[in-house]
Amino acid sequence: MFPIAASSPRLYSWHQTRSVTPAWTPAYAPDQWIASGPRGGGHAALLMRGDRGEGVATLQRALARAGHSPGAADGVFGPNTERALRQFQQARGLRVDGLAGEQVRQALAIAAWGAPQTSSAPKGAVDMPLSDAQIAKALNIPLINVQRNWPALKQALAQAGITSRNDALALLAIMGRESHLTPILEWDSGWAYQGRRDLGNTQPGDGPRYKGRGYLQLTGRANYRHYGRLLGVDLEGSPDLALRPDIAARILVAYWKDRQLSTYTARRDWRTTNLKIAGEADWGLAPMMSNLRRLESMLA
Repeated sequence: MFPIAASSPRLYSWHQTRSVTPAWTPAYAPDQWIASGPRGGGHAALLMRGDRGEGVATLQRALARAGHSPGAADGVFGPNTERALRQFQQARGLRVDGLAGEQVRQALAIAAWGAPQTSSAPKGAVDMPLSDAQIAKALNIPLINVQRNWPALKQALAQAGITSRNDALALLAIMGRESHLTPILEWDSGWAYQGRRDLGNTQPGDGPRYKGRGYLQLTGRANYRHYGRLLGVDLEGSPDLALRPDIAARILVAYWKDRQLSTYTARRDWRTTNLKIAGEADWGLAPMMSNLRRLESMLA
């Protein structure tokens, strides 16, 4: 299915455009850690006491930003760094072993994002008591995807006053299917959209510049302009902002409201809810329903 005219702004499921890939990396994510120490120089995926180098200094700075300062970022993995790392691991529910591997790196990246900034308090909490680990298991997706993205989605839902359990269930079930709960970037170049005036692509390079992004696929200059104005964000000038979890969440929730999906989730009309997202009532309905059943079984 092709994107519809810009006069009716909407998002597009990945199957309606082309292949997509996870695309958002936090601005303050720790670099790949390089260390030299008793285990020899070179690249080290795992940092531990006794290591030295810029990778250790990167770790030390990330720990300090997360509220567990080891002292000076001197590039030496000593007792203070190990103590700070163990404190961080305990606070984040990680294995407390004093070793800095991929799990620690990703958890530090999440800590660096912080909570999405908003101008007002949420209207109410979203009714979804499942833990991040339970959601990840139900949707069969990596835990890190839930930890990175579900907080922003919950906050955007609460800000919009969409707090029912049925809405949360439907959104998780659909986004688990569509994007593994991760903002995605269309793989294809976007040149297929060049010259599409129905999408507002009137300038040279508009096709690639405004190809699909987000939890669902926001496509076309006119749609970036529409949702940017709606959110007060310059998506037209900086389209990659649609890949940020907090902004991607607000776009999705704005679409959810535009299409009045809560009307259908309230009566558990999952087929129509899926139709409003996928463009076809039965496309992807089976995996959506499988996700729903697993989520609800964990709530039982």
